[in-house]
Amino acid sequence: MFSPGEDVIVVFDGEECQGEVIESHHGWVLARVLIDPNSDHGGISPTLSPVSQVMVREGDVRLVD
Repeated sequence: MFSPGEDVIVVFDGEECQGEVIESHHGWVLARVLIDPNSDHGGISPTLSPVSQVMVREGDVRLVD
C-alpha cells in the first residue's frame, strides 16, 4: 500500500510518468502525474493536462529509487 505524498513512477496508458500519491485504497492508487505533452492521449481526453490526476492499480505504481 502507498502513502499520500510518496514519490512514485506510474505506468499510465503504457507510459511511465513521474508522480506523487494522493491516496491509495483497495488496490487502487490516485496519483498526480506529469504527462509527456508530446504523447497522444486523444483516446482518453482531448484536453488531458500535463499535470493530471489518474487512478491506476497498485501494480502499475512503484516507488522512486
